[in-house]
Amino acid sequence: MPLIYVPGDNEWTDCYRESNGSYDPQERLEKFRALFTQGDQSLGERTLHLTQQSENSQFAKFRENVRWRYGNVLFVGLNVTGSNNGLGRTLEADAEYRERNVANLAWPT
Repeated sequence: MPLIYVPGDNEWTDCYRESNGSYDPQERLEKFRALFTQGDQSLGERTLHLTQQSENSQFAKFRENVRWRYGNVLFVGLNVTGSNNGLGRTLEADAEYRERNVANLAWPT
């Protein structure tokens, strides 16, 4: 069965909390991208071909934004997380949110 892993708040936006390891959220997002978004195939024993937003040079860093077809259905995976989507904690986090939000809004269209 194919696995498409889309990041959520526990993977990166909440990592700054002491109870979650006191990590730098941006570093955790980069680590997620390095570990789970290499290549154009889903994870799993049986894989699906994924189209990544990063194929567009304007959105090269957003490898986690994917889409794929299964039969006649188009699926889209976006990096939109809980914890206010990373917004409102620091100026750096707000800048990251704005850049990622532009990519997220552009991807489904």
